[in-house]
Amino acid sequence: MISLYYEKMNSKNFIILFSFLFSIFLNSETIHLKTGKKLENVKIEKEDETRYIITTEDGLLASLDKEKIHAVQKEGEKEPPPLPPPPKPKPEFIFSQIVGNDYFAFGSSLFGERYDRRNSESYNNLPKSLVLANVLNIFTPIEGLKLSLITASSVTSRSNKDVDGWFQTTPGGQNQNQLVVNEINSGRLTNDPNALKRQKERNGVKDYVLFNLSYDWNTKAGGFTTGIFMINSLMYPNNAVVGNYFVGYKFPFLTMFNPTVTSYFRFTSESAGINQGNSHHRFSISYEFFKGQSFRIVPEIQSGYQYMNNNIDRKIGVTDISTSVRFIYKLFAFTVTDVYRPNLYMFDNVRSYPNSSSGYAVDTNSNDGRTVDPSRVYGTYNNFVRDYIQSNVPAPYQNLVLENYQSQKIPQHIFTFSLGYTLRF
Repeated sequence: MISLYYEKMNSKNFIILFSFLFSIFLNSETIHLKTGKKLENVKIEKEDETRYIITTEDGLLASLDKEKIHAVQKEGEKEPPPLPPPPKPKPEFIFSQIVGNDYFAFGSSLFGERYDRRNSESYNNLPKSLVLANVLNIFTPIEGLKLSLITASSVTSRSNKDVDGWFQTTPGGQNQNQLVVNEINSGRLTNDPNALKRQKERNGVKDYVLFNLSYDWNTKAGGFTTGIFMINSLMYPNNAVVGNYFVGYKFPFLTMFNPTVTSYFRFTSESAGINQGNSHHRFSISYEFFKGQSFRIVPEIQSGYQYMNNNIDRKIGVTDISTSVRFIYKLFAFTVTDVYRPNLYMFDNVRSYPNSSSGYAVDTNSNDGRTVDPSRVYGTYNNFVRDYIQSNVPAPYQNLVLENYQSQKIPQHIFTFSLGYTLRF
């Protein structure tokens, strides 16, 4: 049957067909696709900017987009190098939970010192509070635009507490203990016991909610960032929303140390505008050891400079030099931080360290780096010392001696610790 077919085939047509098939074999190419597949023994008939027209080994014409092709291997050429592994998809969300003993904003304690005032303890270098922070970073479809939502909540000492031990009509009101003693001695009730009683001061250590919207981009001159940073304080009596807009710059040199400067400018007028128009400027450097490995160590130094601590004291200077070391193992991180405040006069005011409501202890010197010691104001022993001073010290020196007894140095070094984990999805 086959021989009969060849007899009928014109010798000229046979030569043309053989030449065509032979030319395909000689000029065949192999196309390597980005998916890892290979198209062997094909011939490129035509190409333009976006695609190839090919003839397959079966003699069929096909169109192939160039963006799907890794390499074209001509007959006799070496196999092209394999494709690099596809990049990992960028996360859309990063969630972290962190437990620490205090957090700081621009050199000021957010939780630890309020904890000391509530519990009538001296301010110290190692805060005793316990705080849980939840951090959610949301990466928008716009490259470089990121939203961060942070809640920081005290785990301990959240409830209000009676610190002064006085009978009074309102929390933080005048001391009416002697009036109650007189009523007991006389047997006559002259006040409503439902109104005149021991009151809990509004001193519970509550929460902060932070909001950060930023946009980052890189240029030949360095990296830039800008955005809005807001803190919502749920602490009495400082319930307020503090707003700053910020501009940051990452230097294009010494990039391994990530030198960055960021300036914050206050635009809100909370607390009767006491901080409106102030600015804070921070410089930071950091370095990552064992980058890309499961275990990493990241030391960092940040320094802050405040232009006007507030519009009443109007002090200018360095607020803090904070040095931290972060130990990272896979999802987990442990951080140790030393917050060093070289200029204590920046915090020596009733807004950073409120005086006692008793009126007994008043910090009259706002430049000596000392403030009221919460453990030296209330209680039987402190009352005895105060009465002794008022009875035995000459009048011109009573306030000086009393203030010396009831004051302490503002902590200059404060050490914080935190432990947390991070999830990316």
